[in-house]
Amino acid sequence: MEALITSLLLFASGTTGYPVPSIEPDVRFVQLEERYDALYIGGVILLNSDVDPFSLIGEVTLVHELTHFLQDYNSNLSL
Repeated sequence: MEALITSLLLFASGTTGYPVPSIEPDVRFVQLEERYDALYIGGVILLNSDVDPFSLIGEVTLVHELTHFLQDYNSNLSL
């Protein structure tokens, strides 16, 4: 899972232009409401336990949430 997060974080960084931070978000598998595949909350990605992170939908979902992580991390650098 760590290698997947690292590679998707590099992809999200390359796509968005945000630099890759020295830390990675914590990814937790939880049971979310049916309408959510994942949520990003303050450095933590909550991934619905029904989502396979290695599937296409799972990877797309993780890239989306990793983009929120990059936005959050880089906005905090300017504070």
